[in-house]
Amino acid sequence: MRRLIGAGRAGQKPLDPRQPAGMIGAQPATRPLTSSHPGHRMRRLMKFLHTTGAIGFAGGIAAYMIMVTYGPDISPTEDFARFRDALAVVSRWLIMPSMLLVLTSGLLAIAVHHPFQNAGWVWLKALTGLLVFEASLASIDGPAKRAAKAASDAVAGNIDAAQLAAGINDKWGALWVMLALSAANVVLAIWRPRFIRPTPSKTPA
Repeated sequence: MRRLIGAGRAGQKPLDPRQPAGMIGAQPATRPLTSSHPGHRMRRLMKFLHTTGAIGFAGGIAAYMIMVTYGPDISPTEDFARFRDALAVVSRWLIMPSMLLVLTSGLLAIAVHHPFQNAGWVWLKALTGLLVFEASLASIDGPAKRAAKAASDAVAGNIDAAQLAAGINDKWGALWVMLALSAANVVLAIWRPRFIRPTPSKTPA
């Protein structure tokens, strides 16, 4: 029996008697990516950057809302002007860069990890990320810059108190909506519902 199994054509390796009959001649299974594989490291890097950006964005919005809630009343004073400058700094150097990091790392993660390209929840996250980024520009960064300029003009005497009050427009509704969308992105990242796009099945020849 061993002679029959070990016999074969010239130049071929003898067959292993321990291998199942259906597996004889089959190619070895592809090994999964290890932690040292470049693709695996890139995917982990994108996940780390995406999570870091999401934490920075949510924390920045929370800090912005707390500062507005407990900040000084609207008045043409230097203290109020410095307060509005601080809000503009939070928007410019924390909220917007964090959101840009979330958006960029998410798109790069789709590019480097092919299974993401067929996952509906990933594209839903990408769409909500774009919406949040545009809303951040229109509802946080823009109003923060205009309010800081109005406060500075009021201190310089270029506008009066009524014009200053008209120039301050903190959009609370937009802030709460963006917080909700950020939470939804986190839920989608953890839950990962099976919104998988169907792929055409291959018919046997």
